[in-house]
Amino acid sequence: MAEYDEFDFEDDDQGTDLVKQLRKQVKELSSALKERDEYLQEFLMVTREQELSEALKEMGVNPKVAAFVPDEVEDMDDLEAWLGEYGEVFGIEAVDDEGGAPESVQAAELMSAVEEGGIDPTVGQSLEAKIQAASTPEELAAILKG
Repeated sequence: MAEYDEFDFEDDDQGTDLVKQLRKQVKELSSALKERDEYLQEFLMVTREQELSEALKEMGVNPKVAAFVPDEVEDMDDLEAWLGEYGEVFGIEAVDDEGGAPESVQAAELMSAVEEGGIDPTVGQSLEAKIQAASTPEELAAILKG
């Protein structure tokens, strides 16, 4: 058997205090890490819901639907597929991109707003956007003349 004369065991009290201090630090750090992880998880959840709300708003869908989108939906393609499958539950109808229905509905609403309230639809648009939106040479000439 090995002899233990080489080791000094007189400092046993310091060793147990050190272990207690280390355990206390580990417990504090574990608690801080857990708190940070919970905060990070909450932040990620809120950020995801905001991103989904913005994406839904761009699609013309009520942004409150974002609360019902499952976690498996990770990108726009998944969101579009999910809306195609479950959109009827929220009163959302799938529209073909070729049909142009959303643009015609928006155009009709804009025309109605201009006629009823005298709203100028070009207010707030940059000159470049107005030029790009012109569909005939006459419209382009009118924009360039001011």
